[in-house]
Amino acid sequence: MIPLPPDTTSALATTLTPWHPWPTNPQGVHMTDAPVPAAPKQGMNPILKWLLIGCGTIVLLCILAFASCVYLVKKKVYDPAKAEYQKAGGAQGISAGLQVTAVEMMQPGVMMALPESERPAAQKAFKDLGDKATQLDAQDTADLRTALDAFNQANAASAQGGHGGLDAEAARTFVASIQAIADRH
Repeated sequence: MIPLPPDTTSALATTLTPWHPWPTNPQGVHMTDAPVPAAPKQGMNPILKWLLIGCGTIVLLCILAFASCVYLVKKKVYDPAKAEYQKAGGAQGISAGLQVTAVEMMQPGVMMALPESERPAAQKAFKDLGDKATQLDAQDTADLRTALDAFNQANAASAQGGHGGLDAEAARTFVASIQAIADRH
């Protein structure tokens, strides 16, 4: 090392201060040493928060209203309908009820086809069948359908043959069939 004269050492020392890339403040503290301001608070915007709370409340109320409606429909509509269905005998009972209704719809035509003397017996047969409609089974329903079809075919053939009116013999057979079905129970 080369010795320097004493007066040059202090001048050189002040010029050779370590270089820092960061500026210093008047107190000689580097700016990077200064306290860093706190980062902005991370969180949800209050407007967004209240909007989500409001929408969530509305959705919850809608779910509760839907559940209440389902409960009321089950209690006021489904359960009574199910009870009526079972009381009617299920699908078989409904089928029998429809067949009896079809027979009852044929009653005026049957009465017109029969002579006056046979009408009270026919009315009794129709009444007996109506009273026992809930007791009819699958065989009774099939027999009613067969009797209805036979009566309708006989009257269609009578109308095509030019006889006009309803066939009295077909009406007697029909009344005898429904009376036999009613007498089974």
